[in-house]
Amino acid sequence: FPVTIGSVKQRVSWRHLEGEVVRHERIGQRGEICYAAKITAADVLAIRASNESGRQLATMYGVSPQSITDIRKRRSWKHI
Repeated sequence: FPVTIGSVKQRVSWRHLEGEVVRHERIGQRGEICYAAKITAADVLAIRASNESGRQLATMYGVSPQSITDIRKRRSWKHI
């Protein structure tokens, strides 16, 4: 469903409609300035320093356990 809405907003589908095309600048956005960021740079540092389990940290920060793993292994938030 969200993909369909995005396709309409960007005129990939329903091209015959008039109006402004909505585009998000995602290239180069990382960290806290990313529109979807749920954590801060300080949170990332705390996650990496923590000895708690990934599940506990995921619950605390409102992200998935996989996100915690990615942060710890520097697959995400590499710049911190």
